[in-house]
Amino acid sequence: MILAVSGTHLINDLIQFLLPALYPVLKTEYALSYFQLGLLTLAQQITACFLQPIMGLYGDLRPKPYMLAVSMAVVAVGVVMLALANSFALLLAAAAVLGIGSALFHPEASRVCRMASGGRFGFAQSSFQVGGNTGTALGPLAAALFVLPLGQVSTVWFGLLAVIGFVILIRIAGWFANHQRMLKSAGTPRTEGPQLSRQRLILAFAVIGALLLSKFVYIETFKSYYTFFLIERFGMEIRQAQTILFVFLGAVAVGTFFGGPIGDRIGRRRVIWVSIVGALPFALLLPYANLWGVIVLSILVGLILSSHSQRSWSTPRS
Repeated sequence: MILAVSGTHLINDLIQFLLPALYPVLKTEYALSYFQLGLLTLAQQITACFLQPIMGLYGDLRPKPYMLAVSMAVVAVGVVMLALANSFALLLAAAAVLGIGSALFHPEASRVCRMASGGRFGFAQSSFQVGGNTGTALGPLAAALFVLPLGQVSTVWFGLLAVIGFVILIRIAGWFANHQRMLKSAGTPRTEGPQLSRQRLILAFAVIGALLLSKFVYIETFKSYYTFFLIERFGMEIRQAQTILFVFLGAVAVGTFFGGPIGDRIGRRRVIWVSIVGALPFALLLPYANLWGVIVLSILVGLILSSHSQRSWSTPRS
């Protein structure tokens, strides 16, 4: 079940990345400014930011297993809108719909992973996040091989991946619903609360939230503008720039996977702080390096910056 949810996470995040993967094409075809490209990223991400906690709270109060399948259907609509959009306004609408699909998907998918973990919450969460990061990493590669040669309309074919994800999520939702019925009939055991005072808990969430905010601001900016930096600084073709972006996002996926075992050895708190502070010098050097230096530094930034992700969302005691 964890592998199935991780696989659909891969599909969701792969499709989500099709929009930023198209930025070099869209900028030329529709004469978009960097500010307008930033608005597209904002429209995609802000819907997820506002809706995810709302859907998470709603799922806590009234679990909706089949919301998972609905989320992938919304993603399919978004990718078709992206393929057919012929103006900035329609691109903005497609970005928002893709963000809504992502917001509907993540809370319930994470809940299923936790249910299926058998108590191995770190393993379940890391598997879930590695699936998503792998999908994001494959996005530039898919763009370089298929979308860029065939154009914007070719993204419609990725709707077939959404259909596959929809079918898998229907099966997952059935398991989810059956699991809920079993828990209800057996009587849900009382959950032990975190061994922290209310003030310490609020402080912990505030610190983790600030760290995650800084991480995702950097990564989303990187995803949106890294290809333009490579094209303008080193005279690269779009396909080459997308391939190097794939290397960076691949490093993010690898860092997510290995961050858990490292945290078990040296401590979770150290991994969280090192993941942010440790990436800083490499991030500051990156704009001034030559091509190979940029590639190496981006790999180091990706590895270090993503190493804390799954440990931050483990059990309340962490």
